Amino acid sequence: MISKRARGIVAAIFFIGGLGGGGLVHHARAQDREAQPVARPSVPEWRIEQVIGRVLVRTANGLSQTPAQAGHALPAGGVLVSGAASRVELESGGSVWRIGALGVWQALPDGARVLAGSALAVVPPGAEPVIEALGGRMWLGEGTWMLTAVQNEGLKVVCFSANGRVRTNRSEGVDQLDITRQLKAGELVFFRPDGQGFGPLVTIFLAESLGTSRLIHGFSRPLPNMKDLQLAAVVQNDRLAAVSKVVVAGAKDKAGFQVLVTEPPEVRKQPVAPVP
Repeated sequence: MISKRARGIVAAIFFIGGLGGGGLVHHARAQDREAQPVARPSVPEWRIEQVIGRVLVRTANGLSQTPAQAGHALPAGGVLVSGAASRVELESGGSVWRIGALGVWQALPDGARVLAGSALAVVPPGAEPVIEALGGRMWLGEGTWMLTAVQNEGLKVVCFSANGRVRTNRSEGVDQLDITRQLKAGELVFFRPDGQGFGPLVTIFLAESLGTSRLIHGFSRPLPNMKDLQLAAVVQNDRLAAVSKVVVAGAKDKAGFQVLVTEPPEVRKQPVAPVP
C-alpha cells in the first residue's frame, strides 16, 4: 500500500510534468510559427497589349528570348527589345507604356529601366514609378511622358500633360539631396548621367510632337487621355506662339546638352513663294 504522502508526491510530480510538457509543446508550436516564411506581396506583372513588327522578350539574365505576343504577361525583370519600325504597348494597374523602334526597355517591380530608344509613359494619379537609367534613379509623377535615350547617354524627358513633376536625389557628402523639377506641357528636361541630377528646361512645340510621334498615333487604339493632350497643345500654342523649334545635339561631356535652333520663328512664318 502506498501511503497518502507517497501518493501526494507522485501526483505532484505528474502535475508539474504536465505543466512543463504543455509549456514545451506551446514553445515548440511558437517556434514552428516563427519558422514559417512571411508572405510577401507578389511581383507585379505587365500585360502586353499590342505588338507591331518584331519585338522580342528576353529574360533578365539574357539567356533566352521569345517573340512578344499580345495577351502575354511580362514579369518584373523581363526585357523588351524592338526592331526597326516596331513598337509595343504594355499596361499594368492603369499605367500604360509604349516602346518605340530600336528600343530596349526593362520592367522593374516598381517602374522601368530605359536603356535605348524612346518610350512613352502614362502615369495614373497616385502613382510615381521609378526610372533607372545612366547610373541614377528618378521618379515620374502623374502625367504623360516621353523618355528618350540620346547619343551622349543622356535621358531626355518630355512632359506631354498640362503639367508634371519629376524628381531625383543624389548624395552630397553625408546628405541626400532631393531635386525636383516642375514641367509644363511641351517642356523637356535632361536627366544627366551618373546621378548628376537634371539639366536645364527647354521648350518644344508640343503640337508637332503629338502629330508626328508613332508612339502617339501608331497603335490601333488612342491613348486614354488623348483629348487632354490635344487641349494642352492648343493652350501651349496660344501661350508660346513665337517659340522656336529645338532639337538636342550630342554633348561631348557630362556637363549638359547642346540645344540647336533648327527653324527660327521668322522663317516659319514667311509665306511660300508661288512656283513660276
